Amino acid sequence: MKDMIKMIAVLGLIAALSAGLLSAINDFTAPIIEQNIEDRRLKLLGEVLDADEFEEVTENEVTFNEGYKDGDFVGYVVEVEASGYGTDPISMLVGISDEFTITGIAVLSHAETPGLGDQAFEDEYVEKLEGRDLEDGFGDVDVITGATASSRAVITGARNALEDLAGALGITDEIVIDLAEVLDGVYEGTGQGYGGDIDVSVEVSGGQIVSLEILNHTETDGISDPAFEQVPDNMVDEQEVDVDTVSGATATSEGIIEAVKDALSEFGDSAQDVEAN
Repeated sequence: MKDMIKMIAVLGLIAALSAGLLSAINDFTAPIIEQNIEDRRLKLLGEVLDADEFEEVTENEVTFNEGYKDGDFVGYVVEVEASGYGTDPISMLVGISDEFTITGIAVLSHAETPGLGDQAFEDEYVEKLEGRDLEDGFGDVDVITGATASSRAVITGARNALEDLAGALGITDEIVIDLAEVLDGVYEGTGQGYGGDIDVSVEVSGGQIVSLEILNHTETDGISDPAFEQVPDNMVDEQEVDVDTVSGATATSEGIIEAVKDALSEFGDSAQDVEAN
């Protein structure tokens, strides 16, 4: 009995010492790891945007970096996350020029499969996104075979960076549709979803949305299904274009809404029209 008590005491002491040692190691290494991450981040800022000085700015709850070269403003860098194939989201920096086009993309962290998913982070693929803006869209950018989710995540990150920054700076020409002004008829439009273009057909009669049909899409089966089922029904039920997005299928929901606005754009008004910096 005494031997057992002694053994338990020794094991308890070892456990306490181990926990204390691990805590001490963590306290020592955590600042070093954080500093290494920050150093890498600062290095990547200059890779996605040709600038020699960066200033962190927060506008409308969105934080980004303004870039300057030789004292002149040249663009922005936005940090975004997008879900790929891995368990953790892909964190990336997106460079955006003063003309609001993509200048570069660099991945900060990811949990994608080495040799497969990380193909989407290579220069050859990222360069396909450079020079694009919100008007160009990304619907014609092919995904990589064997790295579909990862490449779609990079595309989503690029688009979200543009949209987040545009919203923060107040330069988005948001289209507001007044259904009462829409003439009776059937209209077709296109929006950008998670996997590419979403084409819709909208029938309006008597100032009301009668039906909304999805014509074509390249969204992921299963994941996008709730958006295709709920968003059109909600538009008809609520008689609103700007309905709530569906959790788990946000990009698809937003693509459907964008497509409807595109279809009815001739009857819409721009909510705001403010020039960039």
